[in-house]
Amino acid sequence: MNFKKIIAAVAASAIMLSTMAFSASAAEPVSMIMYAKGDPSWVDVITTVDLNGDGDYSVTLDVSEDGSNEWGYFMADYTQSAPEEYKGATVTVKSFKINGVEYPLAKDSMTLVGDDGTFMFQIFNVWNEANNMLPAENLKMVGQLYGLLDADGNKIKVENFSCDFTVSGVGGAAAATTAPATGNVPVIVLGSVMALAVIGAVASRKRK
Repeated sequence: MNFKKIIAAVAASAIMLSTMAFSASAAEPVSMIMYAKGDPSWVDVITTVDLNGDGDYSVTLDVSEDGSNEWGYFMADYTQSAPEEYKGATVTVKSFKINGVEYPLAKDSMTLVGDDGTFMFQIFNVWNEANNMLPAENLKMVGQLYGLLDADGNKIKVENFSCDFTVSGVGGAAAATTAPATGNVPVIVLGSVMALAVIGAVASRKRK
């Protein structure tokens, strides 16, 4: 066999194997809807965050035109379904701000997507208080909704919410077995193909 043909075949195999590995490790993109609702407008203010698997993300929700004084929630749309590989993934909040002022959270991580495939991520939700990330001292019940309070206990006129967060664990155990994130296995496979190519070349020369 011509040695140049062997090298060409090896290169083609390497490209194919590398493409297969990275394709398997890439999570299906999903646009996660984030929204807030308050009174008196009682209309959802909505934005989206495009998720592409594990990584760092940011979202800002401008509510300056909403005119609300009390708030029901700032959260992901819990009726929205996520791709299968997002089940069990974790969201960790690195920073949460109201009107550009950072507020410490009572807890900074939670399950992103539940077993039913819907998003669970919430900063606060008056109808699911057990999972609130924003501390109780920043939340004051006013009727059936929250008045949001600053560090001094003063009610905040909210202009915007912003959040920086990290998503991890997309794909779970399945991703670890089907597509290594480091790419080490494709390198090992490539080494094996190269070794076979060398053996083939030597055998070819001996036959000559």
